[in-house]
Amino acid sequence: MNRVGAIALRSLPQWLTTPACAAVLVGIIMLARQAALLAPVTPRPLLIVGAATFDLAITLPLVCWWMLARQYRWSPLVLLPLYFVALAVAGRVLPENERQALLFFHVLAAPLEVLSVWLFVKRARSPGRLGEVLRYEISVLRWALWRAPAADTARSFTYHRNTAYGAIVFALLMATSVEVPALHLLTSLWSPKLAWLLTAVGLYGCLWLIGDWRALRAMPATIEGGTLRLRFGLRWRVDVPVAEIVAIRPPTPVEHTSKGAVDLKLSLPGSRWVV
Repeated sequence: MNRVGAIALRSLPQWLTTPACAAVLVGIIMLARQAALLAPVTPRPLLIVGAATFDLAITLPLVCWWMLARQYRWSPLVLLPLYFVALAVAGRVLPENERQALLFFHVLAAPLEVLSVWLFVKRARSPGRLGEVLRYEISVLRWALWRAPAADTARSFTYHRNTAYGAIVFALLMATSVEVPALHLLTSLWSPKLAWLLTAVGLYGCLWLIGDWRALRAMPATIEGGTLRLRFGLRWRVDVPVAEIVAIRPPTPVEHTSKGAVDLKLSLPGSRWVV
């Protein structure tokens, strides 16, 4: 049966896999809810409710992972967040008086949450793409919340003074300070939890902008020991031996306009750049 399912999935066009998965998940949710609603009039209501709860808490994340793992190259660890999302869906879908069986899966979620935190910390400390992303986000928050050291302008070359990026950051922060409360009030009419989630995301975006800007100001380019150290905030770090620099010149019109002409662009909006 698994072999037949794998062949069937492989025969689907890639763009159709996600919609097909969404259709299957919606079908499981609708069937489980209908079964829970009809359970009181069946000979074995507890068995029906238990089966519906199992489908929402276990079958739902398993089917989602099984159908999308090949396309998005998911590891089995993705089942952990999918399980927590499935529990939230089950809490919404099941009738309020038919959630007794869901308590067992919430109890099961406690050790899984501890496991998730442990894996998160382990991945953050280990080399790899995920570890780099997590360390980067932590660094941005640290720059946003703690005092940034002043750059030694006498021995460095700044790249943020004559650009429009500071004005862009200020404008984004002002717009966010208006949009976040308005979105919170509007969304809270429908779901207070979603309103606070969106507010948290908006505040995190403000902290990210502040941390990124402060890092850009405090990390100029320097020449140390015959090496040109280019520090583009927290985004990029490049060390170039001065002896290997053939020339420094303005970009040609073709380089300035064509796509793919720049291997790594270390310039802010509004700045003039050199090659």
